[in-house]
Amino acid sequence: MLNICIVEDELVTAEYIKQAVEENGHKVLYVANNALSALEFLQSNLVDLIFLDINLYGAKDGIWLANEINKYDFNVKIIFITAHGDQETVQEAAKTLPYSFLVKPFAQRDIEIVLSLIFTKIEIENKSKPMEIIRSLEFSETCCYCLERQTLFRDNIPVGLSAKENALLFYMCKRPNKLVTHEELFEVIWTDKDVAESTSRDLIYRLRKKVPELELVSIPSTGYRLFIR
Repeated sequence: MLNICIVEDELVTAEYIKQAVEENGHKVLYVANNALSALEFLQSNLVDLIFLDINLYGAKDGIWLANEINKYDFNVKIIFITAHGDQETVQEAAKTLPYSFLVKPFAQRDIEIVLSLIFTKIEIENKSKPMEIIRSLEFSETCCYCLERQTLFRDNIPVGLSAKENALLFYMCKRPNKLVTHEELFEVIWTDKDVAESTSRDLIYRLRKKVPELELVSIPSTGYRLFIR
């Protein structure tokens, strides 16, 4: 089963895709009509596939969102939805390396074919991955973070985190031992909102206090790194 997000500002089209997806045994986790709310959802949820309209309501279009998905390595396969537009727009969208395009008007069979191809591709990719693929990160003998459930456990009991604390930890856990810059955190946690650097420091402080097992190291003037031994 694929976990799917639909980003489409035409309600009828969004519902049509949703129905086709669910009839084929897959799960629609979220439906958005703009790029910013979709990005916020993707930052804290594991999604396999996104149906993404190029032209969206609001200041940010589908191409912008596709670039953000690639920028932060969400590992989401993109299906662009487009009307018969100008070639320049299609070429610009193609630069984001989507899996495919659906051209309006499309039929349910077109959606079914795309779903079947992507499901098969993901199965093949998963079989080719090493068996030691990480599903959870252990911070100590009693504390770990489950990526699939997006939940922190201590002694097998879920630890209560705020939405932003969990979004931060989820993002850092997807990038173990890698540098995460201040700028990344601002965009990931607060999306388009302007916040002071002290706000992110306070969030880091609260997370460290709740989870002292974390080896979350500050890199001066740059960002943070979550070390996993």
